[in-house]
Amino acid sequence: MRPSPSRRRSVRAVLGAGLLLVAAASAPPADAGEQDPQTVAVTILGIHATNEAEPHVDCRLAAIAEQLKRFRFNSFRLVVEETRSVALGKAWELPMREGYCRRIRPTDTDEQRVKMEVAWVQYVKGEDGRRKERVRERMVLFIGKGKYLLTAVKLKKGALVAAVAAR
Repeated sequence: MRPSPSRRRSVRAVLGAGLLLVAAASAPPADAGEQDPQTVAVTILGIHATNEAEPHVDCRLAAIAEQLKRFRFNSFRLVVEETRSVALGKAWELPMREGYCRRIRPTDTDEQRVKMEVAWVQYVKGEDGRRKERVRERMVLFIGKGKYLLTAVKLKKGALVAAVAAR
């Protein structure tokens, strides 16, 4: 004997509700997608490069001394050094000199390298007296983990070199 159509609908409704409860119980909580974001440890060195009568390389720059030789300066003094964990997709700015800062935003990482957007940003006072941001250089690139990327901008006296490394 077959159940009546209304009985079949009732059974389907109960089964459907039961499947929804099972699916809800096995699904991750709604905020599970908001786990701690993946982070990258980034080190930025700010270096003031000049030409002086007596050449000088700050002893704290020994690890990148060979790379500094490619710049047309003979003296390199460490101005700022900081290491920070930066979440993928988030930006970090490190202030240096004359309104310049180095902005980095890691976007992806694997075993050997980190993809990031790296920019030289200068903050200046606008005509209206408010602080304005000028992006002087922006590039997206891969940096090998543990390797330094060096770039520079001109200052009134010398240059500002930034060395960026990630791991």
